[in-house]
This record gives sequence, C-alpha cells and structure tokens, in this order.
Amino acid sequence: MRNFYWHKSLAIANYLNQPEVRFALHIPSTISKWVACNPSANLINEQRYNDTTILFQQILNSNYPLNILIYDGDASTSYQFIGDEWFIENIAKMYSMVTVQERIPWIYHKQIAGYQKIFKMPTKIEISENIEVFKGKLQFVIIKGAGQFISSDRPGQLLQMLNNFLERNDLSTPIPISV
Repeated sequence: MRNFYWHKSLAIANYLNQPEVRFALHIPSTISKWVACNPSANLINEQRYNDTTILFQQILNSNYPLNILIYDGDASTSYQFIGDEWFIENIAKMYSMVTVQERIPWIYHKQIAGYQKIFKMPTKIEISENIEVFKGKLQFVIIKGAGQFISSDRPGQLLQMLNNFLERNDLSTPIPISV
C-alpha cells in the first residue's frame, strides 16, 4: 500500500512539473520544482502531540449516555493508530469501562475492512433482575489500508462504518450504497 502513495506522489510531481502546466499555473521559472515532501521542511517541523485526556474526562464526566467513535487508518504516517489505541484503552481503564469486544474484524464487501474494540460505560440501568443496559459506549475502529485521508483512501468503508455507527448497527452490516 505504501508503494501506491509513492507512485501517486511521483505521478503528481511529474504532472505539476511539466513546463506547460507550470506556465498555465503562472509559476515562474525561478521557483523550484514541486515535490510531494520537502525533507528540509520536515527536519524543522516540530511534531506536537496534544494530550486530549482532559477533553475526554470532561465529556465522560458529563454522564450523558454517549456513544463515542474514534477511528484511524492503519497506513497513516502522520497519525499512528497504535498510540491512539493505547490512549483509548487508558481512558477505558481510567473509567472502569467493560471491554465488550476485543479487537475483532469488521467486514466491507466480504473482506476484512479493519478491526474494532468496544468498551461499555460503567453506568448501567437495571431493567430487571437479569437485564442491565449500559449507558453509552466507546468504540475504537481501525480501517485497513487507509492513511490520514480516510475519506479518499477508503470512502466505502468509511461510509459504511459511519452509517452503521449512527444507526447503532454492527459495523459489518452492508449499506445499500456502493462507493
């Protein structure tokens, strides 16, 4: 998958660096050629990792029966899904959430689209002696083959995942739209 991005970047660079394209875009000849990544800019780019623990605490302390979805692509070079997964696991532990599903696959068009973990909020409502309903969930989803631009990398998988999350269906439930 990573080779695809390299080929795509190469094709874009080849196109944008054609003299007639540069002329049409009013790019002076004194401006250097277009590149997908500027190594010297990356050296001075300071990565900042904002800790959103306080934000999650404020949301979860509100005691609203929320269903929260956090999703990542597994091919992103900017956003690492493993770190996000650890973060979600720490939040779940901090709030004594119950693990309902431990990293199970979800399906799109008869293929594994990614994996999901589901945690239930500890607040429960007892319907009867044998039935308890949890108020809300925290769901972490990985979309296979998607980078940081999931909507362009895996639009069908993203649409199915979001639709099913909002409809409270299993993520593997097919939707009647083909993307």
